[in-house]
Amino acid sequence: MPRVVVPVADLPPLAPPGRGPLPGRHLLEGRAVGLAHLTLTLGASPPGQGTRLHRHDAEELIIVHAGRGTYTVGDTTVEAGPGEVVVIPSGVPHRWVNHTDEPLVHTGVFSTDRFALEVVDD
Repeated sequence: MPRVVVPVADLPPLAPPGRGPLPGRHLLEGRAVGLAHLTLTLGASPPGQGTRLHRHDAEELIIVHAGRGTYTVGDTTVEAGPGEVVVIPSGVPHRWVNHTDEPLVHTGVFSTDRFALEVVDD
C-alpha cells in the first residue's frame, strides 16, 4: 500500500533543470509514494520568485492558496489569487512569477507520476 501521510518537511526541494533548488518549494513525485498518475509541486514562493517559460508533457493545475501571482499560459497572462485555479493543458508553454511583496503559496498538480519540464526560453 502507498504511503498515506507524507510530511511536507520530508519532501525534497523542487529543483527545475538548470536552476537548482527553489527556496520554499517542494516536490512530491507520485511514483515515490505509489501513485501512477499524480505529482505535486507545493510551497511558498517569496517575492520575485518565478519560473522560466517552459512546458510539460502532462496537464497541470495550479491551485493558489495565498498571495497573488502572474501566470502566463500560451498567449494569455492573468493574475490569480486565493481560491483560484490556473488551468494548463499538456504541451502549452507557461510561466509564473510572484510580482507582489507577499509570499505566493500555490500547489501544482500534474497528471503524471514524475516531474519533468522542457525550458522554452532562457
